[in-house]
Amino acid sequence: KYTMRCFLIRLGMVGAEFKAARKVILRHLSGNSAFRKVGDTDAVSE
Repeated sequence: KYTMRCFLIRLGMVGAEFKAARKVILRHLSGNSAFRKVGDTDAVSE
């Protein structure tokens, strides 16, 4: 999910006008769209 989100941003799908499109594309993917690795979420919460 994170990798696909980064790919979409590189394509230029940035901003509020593409928010709905990104959400639809990422909907059925597993994982976290904010962090690449599962363990990275612990470092931010501390």
